[in-house]
Amino acid sequence: MGMRRFHRAARILLLGVATLVAGPGVGVAAERQPAFHGIPSSERPRAADFTLTAHVGRRVALSDFRGKLVLLYFGYTHCPGVCPATLAEIGRALRALGPALAATTQVLMVSVDPERDTPDQLAAYLPHFNPSFLGLTGTRDEVAAVAARYGIYYRKSEGTPATGYVIDHSSVTIVVDGSGHVRLLFPFGTQAEEIAEDLRHLLAGRAEAAGGGLQIKVENAWARPMPPVATSSEFYMVLLNTGNRPDRLVAARSPACRTIELYETSVDGRGAMGMRPVPAGYIEVPAGGRVELKVGGRHLMCMGKQQALKRGTRVPVALTFQESKEIVVELAIRDP
Repeated sequence: MGMRRFHRAARILLLGVATLVAGPGVGVAAERQPAFHGIPSSERPRAADFTLTAHVGRRVALSDFRGKLVLLYFGYTHCPGVCPATLAEIGRALRALGPALAATTQVLMVSVDPERDTPDQLAAYLPHFNPSFLGLTGTRDEVAAVAARYGIYYRKSEGTPATGYVIDHSSVTIVVDGSGHVRLLFPFGTQAEEIAEDLRHLLAGRAEAAGGGLQIKVENAWARPMPPVATSSEFYMVLLNTGNRPDRLVAARSPACRTIELYETSVDGRGAMGMRPVPAGYIEVPAGGRVELKVGGRHLMCMGKQQALKRGTRVPVALTFQESKEIVVELAIRDP
């Protein structure tokens, strides 16, 4: 197949995935948005829920992972090339995210070969790529129904005496956000660095928060580089609420800090400066409003620094909101 025909076939496949997930009239964006390497879903259709048997021996539903980014892939353990290459890139991408951000994602591989892919077979295979990956299987009819809902095509073909039969199948990774909507499609061949960058973008609070038209975004998250002798540090960022209801930042945590407190800078009548917890115990983000956590004002105080804050590095910070729940951002360590 020539490259032009290949890309046309890939586009048709991706359009089919989005249409079958959400119903007629919903597709992927005609062109890739500059912010993403993967192909963004134009209308963010709701991902079809399903329940299959996980390799850990229990029934698992897609909705069980609400609140996390789910990377949904259809493949099989006897796949000679495409599946291991895809899973290896996804595994590399999660390692690039670091433990804190990777913990907010879940990879699910639905086997299109339920005859051979028992839970034990999946359990022996998937941990080689990442111990957090979950393999899902079921009856032939169960798998076929799930694949159909996502526009995934597969068929059994003759192999060799060494491989046994092989299965030709669609190879696309579907990204479902924490509210259960399809956000991105990664075609076969998307590199780990590209996957990681797109996942960071979704995890950084730029995605819509679930429910009520509420949307918290986080921009310009940063902190100064600090020498090892310093045991605390201030974290700064801009909080945007483009929804129609107020929200509150109530807590934060990071592996870089023993604890994080919501603080503000105070100045007394003589000009003496000090630091203290915000009196209300939370930071209000009004509907349609903008709150800047900044030098000399309200900020996050990292107490008991657990790692060096070196210039040019990034630190994951999980922000807990009353309405929008948890949003994970990456804080850049840089000069003001």
